[in-house]
Amino acid sequence: MKMAHTFYTDCSYFTAAKYTREITRIANQDFKPTGMPAAYAYILLTLEDYDELSINDLVDLLGYERSSLMRMLDKLAKQQLIEIDQVSHKNRIRLAAGSADMLKLANECLTTYSAHSQQLLGATVSKALTSGLVAATSQLQK
Repeated sequence: MKMAHTFYTDCSYFTAAKYTREITRIANQDFKPTGMPAAYAYILLTLEDYDELSINDLVDLLGYERSSLMRMLDKLAKQQLIEIDQVSHKNRIRLAAGSADMLKLANECLTTYSAHSQQLLGATVSKALTSGLVAATSQLQK
């Protein structure tokens, strides 16, 4: 006898993972003009907001695994978009002087992505989904 699993529609893990794969594909498409995946642009945009952060700060803000974040930071540093300095026992990350053009492009891509996701989902659903995900993530991190 075959099982009739319902996780396709009622399992938060499965549906969130499936959504994440699809929305990542769309975001990467919208951020393609930067020449890098959306995740890299979000690091730059975060540094634009906060000026200088530690690796732990970025992990907390963006939710990336530390090892994944380190790989992304290394690539951004090699492209001379960020600077990583050792201060005491902490790494401090900030935008490099030559990052202005990439930041402008990343902000344009963010605007494109926001409009695209609202077009695909509808403004109400997009905002409700984002608010729900923020609340759920906060609840899970308690």
